[in-house]
Amino acid sequence: MHAFDVLGDPVRRRILELIAADEKTSGAVSDVIRAEFGISQPAVSQHLKVLRENGFATIRTDGPRRLYAVKAEPLRDIDVARPVPAFLDAAARRAGHRDRAGDARNDCPARTDETRAGESMDPKASEAWSTTDEGKEFITASSKKWRNASIAFGTPEGAATAAGVRTTAFYTGADTGAG
Repeated sequence: MHAFDVLGDPVRRRILELIAADEKTSGAVSDVIRAEFGISQPAVSQHLKVLRENGFATIRTDGPRRLYAVKAEPLRDIDVARPVPAFLDAAARRAGHRDRAGDARNDCPARTDETRAGESMDPKASEAWSTTDEGKEFITASSKKWRNASIAFGTPEGAATAAGVRTTAFYTGADTGAG
């Protein structure tokens, strides 16, 4: 599976956001994802497996617990559209690429001078911005860039377009037209 296929799924991106800051148990990840996306525990496990098998997450056993963490190395060579999600920015910093990811995130119109300096964005402010006309336009353009990059790396056009539409809908609340 190509990196864009792995990262193109909003559930997997959210999992990476959860495990970017520090290790999380599979149960903790599952609880959040099930609550936010309304999917089953086996579905969450499948997403964790995809991340693990494609090198984006590591797993460490600590007694009966399975702890997941982001593996930064696969993210080094991904040239992503803007804005760079927070989990990619954190992973890029760990991989030694702060300048590329940081510069991309700083171009996001929702960021303030404080957040441009490396502070975290308030999630509620970020979410509110994503529903403004400016936010929707920015997210739609970013999704189209992801779509084009995915096609360039071999994803069939229909699948890449569908992933772009789903991504835009996820972040903006737009109707996918799927019914």
